[in-house]
Amino acid sequence: MKFEFGGGSPPSIMEALRQVAVNSDTLSIAVSYVQVSGWELLKSAIAGSKVKNLRLLCTDQLGITDPNAVRAILNSGASVHAFTGKAVFHPKVFIGSRASSADQFLLGSANLSRSALMTGIEADCAGEDPKGELLEWFNSYFDDVSRSVPFDKERLEALD
Repeated sequence: MKFEFGGGSPPSIMEALRQVAVNSDTLSIAVSYVQVSGWELLKSAIAGSKVKNLRLLCTDQLGITDPNAVRAILNSGASVHAFTGKAVFHPKVFIGSRASSADQFLLGSANLSRSALMTGIEADCAGEDPKGELLEWFNSYFDDVSRSVPFDKERLEALD
């Protein structure tokens, strides 16, 4: 496991995210909030990677997630789900998966925003998850309709 700290130069959180994505077929992300600035950075991070499947789980609680970011991510072909539980949804988990190796992860305090990935003071750890426990946790929320649902037009309009 390696520790990554944001707010320095170079921005290690963004570089750690690139490393998680670079050889992954699927990138699964669970964050509280999503901003357009974070999507733009993520898009550039996965542009040169092998990622073919992007799955994002976030919340529309408190009105912080930008509906324009969700629309842009959906327009890219990614799957975006909204957490539907009553508890506060606050994880920051980035998981890169491919069939032939252990999952790579970045886990810590960074949401999907420019501040979190580039300039903010953040603390994350990066490493391998050979047992797939983080992906199992992610799937337990992403795949369960009692815990999350795909963002649709009505949910996005309510977020506006």
